[in-house]
Amino acid sequence: MAAKILVQVGDVYNRFTVLLRRGGHCQVRCVCGVVKWVRTDKLRSGETKSCGCLAKELADASRKP
Repeated sequence: MAAKILVQVGDVYNRFTVLLRRGGHCQVRCVCGVVKWVRTDKLRSGETKSCGCLAKELADASRKP
């Protein structure tokens, strides 16, 4: 049986740094400063990469000539 990979305080996933872990959720701080709760499985899988700032930056970049 493979060892379970645990999310720990201080770990960095994409644009998030883990601040606190409770059950299946983590409180994280995005590089832009937003603090929010995300599901641990979505954090580890990379499904959740940022608070939404990444999508905004990519949209803004695609509009520039």
